[in-house]
Amino acid sequence: MDALKSLRNMVVIRWLVLLKLSDLMLDTFAGFIALYFVDIVSVSMAKASLAVLIATGAGIAGNIIVIYILKRLSGLAYVFWSAVSEIFLFSAFLLIPGFYFKVAFLIIIVMANAGWYPVLKAQLYKAMPGKSGTVMTLGSLTNIIAGMIPLALGIVADRWGLKVTLWILLLAPVSLIAGIPKQKNIDITSTNSETETTG
Repeated sequence: MDALKSLRNMVVIRWLVLLKLSDLMLDTFAGFIALYFVDIVSVSMAKASLAVLIATGAGIAGNIIVIYILKRLSGLAYVFWSAVSEIFLFSAFLLIPGFYFKVAFLIIIVMANAGWYPVLKAQLYKAMPGKSGTVMTLGSLTNIIAGMIPLALGIVADRWGLKVTLWILLLAPVSLIAGIPKQKNIDITSTNSETETTG
């Protein structure tokens, strides 16, 4: 089976792992937003819902902005440097008091990581040219394993609290910084260079 054979390819494994870990700051974090604002920030459900709505809007805006960013910056450079910024932004979000300050950081966080999934997914397809069906199969297989992550986070939250649990989400940017090939994120103008060469 092609999907199982592909799991012997360390490049494929790299992008699969980074894709799943990056989701800690994407869908997983999104699932915690309302609960965090109600239980930790102690605001009303209405304000928590507003925070979720604002985060959703910031995500849409981020998807639009990242299109223009990727015209001037290579995809991996964008992911690398946004991951670096996410460590500081997310730490500030958790530490700084006040609903409105937290919402402000929430907007920047969501906008900053908006392009992670498409860039990492593109790298996975690039590692397996002409095998889009195999990529989809691998995605389904890894989703089964990744589906255990929310359960594990729930256990941590039940035992040590939501505050501790959210700090675990920093594994996403840390893994991206560690896992992205260093020679590619150094050249932040690689996209423009390639365009000029081919043009």
